[in-house]
Amino acid sequence: MALIFEKELKGKANVLYDFAKGGADFILRFLDHQEIVIEVGFGKEEIRQVEKTMKKTQGRAKYGIVIGSKELEIQDNVLKIPLNYFLLI
Repeated sequence: MALIFEKELKGKANVLYDFAKGGADFILRFLDHQEIVIEVGFGKEEIRQVEKTMKKTQGRAKYGIVIGSKELEIQDNVLKIPLNYFLLI
């Protein structure tokens, strides 16, 4: 999944990884240093991993995305996207 973002956002954002246990899968860091935290998986309903990583970004990540939930919804500052919706991009 990170390779998709690397290819599509080349020159506009960098893909970073949160290697800490319980953290999100990766972080997109844009040229203005704003960040979006992303977690990917099947049947992902929890936003806990995204929130944990967002706290570590010192305010640079105001939003997160969980790809792989059952329904499209927004919970706090985290967008939950079903995998089949994301694959339409």
